Amino acid sequence: MKRLAKLIVICAFVVVFENSICCGWLRMRVEDAVLFERSELIVIGYLKTDSIKYIQHKRDKNEGASWEHHAVLVVTEVLKGKLDKKEIPLVIHYGLDPYIGGRCPKDGGKINIHAGQNGFPKDRIEILDTGNSGFSLKPLVEDAGNDNIWFLQKRSGRYGHRDENGRFGIADPEELQPISLKDYFLACLAKEPEMAVKEQLRKKPNLAKRVEDYLLYAEFQRVLSITDPNEKAIRLSRYLSPTTAPKNYKGRYDYFVRKHLRELGECAVKPMIAILTQAEPRHMLNTLVLTLYDIGKEAKPAVPHLIRMLEQKGRTSTYYILAALQTTGDLSVVDSVRPFLADKDMQVCSQAAETLAWLGDVDSFERIVAAIPEEIRDQKAHYVKDMCGALYRLDPAKARPIIRKVNARIPSMDITKFISGYKDNDD
Repeated sequence: MKRLAKLIVICAFVVVFENSICCGWLRMRVEDAVLFERSELIVIGYLKTDSIKYIQHKRDKNEGASWEHHAVLVVTEVLKGKLDKKEIPLVIHYGLDPYIGGRCPKDGGKINIHAGQNGFPKDRIEILDTGNSGFSLKPLVEDAGNDNIWFLQKRSGRYGHRDENGRFGIADPEELQPISLKDYFLACLAKEPEMAVKEQLRKKPNLAKRVEDYLLYAEFQRVLSITDPNEKAIRLSRYLSPTTAPKNYKGRYDYFVRKHLRELGECAVKPMIAILTQAEPRHMLNTLVLTLYDIGKEAKPAVPHLIRMLEQKGRTSTYYILAALQTTGDLSVVDSVRPFLADKDMQVCSQAAETLAWLGDVDSFERIVAAIPEEIRDQKAHYVKDMCGALYRLDPAKARPIIRKVNARIPSMDITKFISGYKDNDD
């Protein structure tokens, strides 16, 4: 019976969320150091249970529903900033929802997510990260009605991500932390935070992962602050290889590494080639290859190494390698790319066609035509559209009748609408 009751609660909870949440996104973790830097106020405090109010946002006819919750935060200690009041109005922005005794104000308290749990406190305040597509029933803190640490900014906007003309509030799950982390967060506020944080690790070994993350972020910020472009490129490139990246790095700053290396352009190519020279097929170098794709023609010196990766067929995405070869504009790669028109993976096949078309390889026109499958299922239509686009780039007049025939075999979509610059002479 207990299992049945639990299943009923879960099913009811899913129904509530599928009918109420209009927008879910996979949140990026906010680093501890960023929390300190951007928070105008860092306080210890608790929410007044009877102050929590559900506020529906106004919306246009075609917009999805959204909301926020207002509450009163009772401040018991200020860790950063100045405050002359013991109570402040607080906004809990869309994507974070308070549950009081297992019930949420936004659904009128109809569903109790703790039904069947005898003795669950009726006044316990749990705040759930309901906006995250990686949703979890685990609350941010055990009870927001007790003292916890709040990282506050004056926020506004539907998601609370604007930092002007707003009220104090929280929008990211990291902005509410348990009181047990007080000493660690005070260490982060010290004059020499890295030393203080390491001392916290000595006292509390259970902080190992958090301290590792903090120190990793601090080191990455030092790399970003390097002014010499060549040195900066060398240091950033180390994050791209599993043999040179920091221990337990796991690609957490790949987006920023790629962005900054792209901005460095030609300076970034040489250190990336050095990594490719030492690379083995077992190494996954997707971010490195995508960075070369971003850099484009200036990445041409890396072409021989990209060709070698194609031939080795290692863990790095063939699709990404073909795309990088496309943007280098190196015509010498044509013979190495053509065989991939016969690849069983339609994504790889279509990218090979696009690369050849981008390079102006008109001799591959018939090869691309032959690579278009006879049976085109819905999941393949997108790739077939790209292959037809490649034909149109190579020879519009010759491609039109072929594209018409292919399009007639795809009832689910009109691929001509997605081919850049497509014009039909019969129109």
